[in-house]
Amino acid sequence: MEVIYDLKQIMLLDNDTNSINLDKPLDLIPYNRVVKALYYIKDDFDFIFALSGKGGDHNFPTLIKDVMKEMILVKIDASEQLHFSKKGIPEEYAIEILLSGIVAIIMVWIRKGGIESPEEIGQIIELTKKLPPYELLL
Repeated sequence: MEVIYDLKQIMLLDNDTNSINLDKPLDLIPYNRVVKALYYIKDDFDFIFALSGKGGDHNFPTLIKDVMKEMILVKIDASEQLHFSKKGIPEEYAIEILLSGIVAIIMVWIRKGGIESPEEIGQIIELTKKLPPYELLL
């Protein structure tokens, strides 16, 4: 699927590696790449909205998650300090926890019609990278 191929190119691009610290967990999913991917979605929004809707490809969120997973694993492999310590959670579950919230935010944004700017959604994703989910209830 061309959309997934294009998103993979955006997320895996190496032309901005100088601005990414491979030893900092918060840089594994860089803001600038997320925003660039969101602009890509926004540019072809009607198609992606249809693709992600009821009559579209029900695997679309999983495909986005797979692209992000590949990006994270490539960076962890390239880092000398980062690894999944998992905090007692098996790696498969740890990866799912890490990615599900981000993909869910993107899917809600698409379902809402892409009302917010890519930068606003990028900022929400940045906040969720630092915020334990239980704190949303406080």
